[in-house]
Amino acid sequence: MPESPLQPKKMTWRGRSNLYTATLKGYGEIQILSDVGSGLNENREGFLRLLEIVAERKVSKVIIVYEDRLTRFGFETLRKLFQAFGTAVEVINS
Repeated sequence: MPESPLQPKKMTWRGRSNLYTATLKGYGEIQILSDVGSGLNENREGFLRLLEIVAERKVSKVIIVYEDRLTRFGFETLRKLFQAFGTAVEVINS
């Protein structure tokens, strides 16, 4: 079975730590999207899936560790776009 960007087979220590932090904050159902690649690449599978679920209003909050993990440029534009679809963006380490 191929690895899905929503449920990675192997979660790094950092991923487990972030999941634990989100759980402690009471975020409810959590889906993990991950990509291996540059924030400059707009064709990352997880990134494209994130855009899709935000546009479908299936997610209320996007939690990222660092702004540049989502995108290298245009972070504030993405934040405003997500807000237009009712999705908040929280950066854990700003």
